[in-house]
Amino acid sequence: VELARGIAAARKPAAPVIDTNNYYPGRDGHIAEFDNGVPESVWVSERIGAPVIKAFNAIWWKRLLKAGRQPGDPDRIAVPVAGDEDEAKLLVGRLVDELGFDAVDAGPLAESWRMHPGTPVYGQHLDLAETEAALAAAPRERPAQFRYDPKRGRPLGAVE
Repeated sequence: VELARGIAAARKPAAPVIDTNNYYPGRDGHIAEFDNGVPESVWVSERIGAPVIKAFNAIWWKRLLKAGRQPGDPDRIAVPVAGDEDEAKLLVGRLVDELGFDAVDAGPLAESWRMHPGTPVYGQHLDLAETEAALAAAPRERPAQFRYDPKRGRPLGAVE
C-alpha cells in the first residue's frame, strides 16, 4: 500500500492529520501488520511519519452530512476520536461539535481498534453514553470478515 509522500509535511504547522479510513481486506488486500494487532491508524501514522487522530471512520458518511444536531438535542449522536496528542484531539473534538455531534474521547491511538469495522460502535447511531459503552465493550480481535486469510487470498469471512 502506497501513501502519498510528503502528505503530512505539507500541512500547516500544528494542523492535525485526521485518519477517517478503515481497512477492508477484500478491498485493500493483505496488510500483515494488522494480523499482529497493529491498529490501522498506528500503521498510517508510521507510514506518513506524523501523528494522526482517528475520527469520522465509525459514522456513515450520509449521517455525517445529515444527522448533525445542536448541543442538547436528544437525537444528537456521538463520534469517537482517538489520538496521542491531546491538543490535536481537542481540536478535532471541536470540529466534531461544530458539525453537530458529540465528540467522545476514545483514548490513545493504540486503542483506536475499538472503533474499527465490526466493533459495537461502528456504523451505529449512538448517543454519548451509548458510544462510551460501545467503545468499552469492543472485542480486541477483529471479526473474521475484517481479517485477511493469506492462504485463501481473501478475508476469513469470505464465502467460497
